[in-house]
Amino acid sequence: MAGTNVEIIVPGYSTLFTRDLPYTPGAGEVADLNPFDPDSAAPLVEGEWLEVAASNGAERLTRGADASQKPCYLYFMERGRYDAQLSRKAHVVVGPHGFIFRTKLTDGGPFAIGDSVAPKTVSGKRVLAAYSTAGVYAVGHVIAKSGDWITVQYAPHKI
Repeated sequence: MAGTNVEIIVPGYSTLFTRDLPYTPGAGEVADLNPFDPDSAAPLVEGEWLEVAASNGAERLTRGADASQKPCYLYFMERGRYDAQLSRKAHVVVGPHGFIFRTKLTDGGPFAIGDSVAPKTVSGKRVLAAYSTAGVYAVGHVIAKSGDWITVQYAPHKI
């Protein structure tokens, strides 16, 4: 299944594990921000990476910080869905380990085959960057690159 910024390659979208989780504005975002409204000051875009954050004992998602030490999931929802604008729940892909996707939401590289990639904030969006810093929660490894796109195998791990 292809989106503007991300394309699920293997296995197919219908076999992926997904969840709809509440969104909490992150550091620097206004408390009443609705990132699901495409006209908001900082809308979420398909292909961004959201970090798990606990709030009142419940699992929630946020844009998080660079070099995250918490699990991060791929946001995969069409822009401007009205049901998401009302519920403020993010539709994310949580597995299975090993699924393969292509994305152009990156920090621009350089990327090498085998690099671990983790979310980084660039221009207010959570994109992928190559990391080798210990303690960072990586979401996978680069397995191919072509132009502005990198192909990643999802394999969440701590570096």
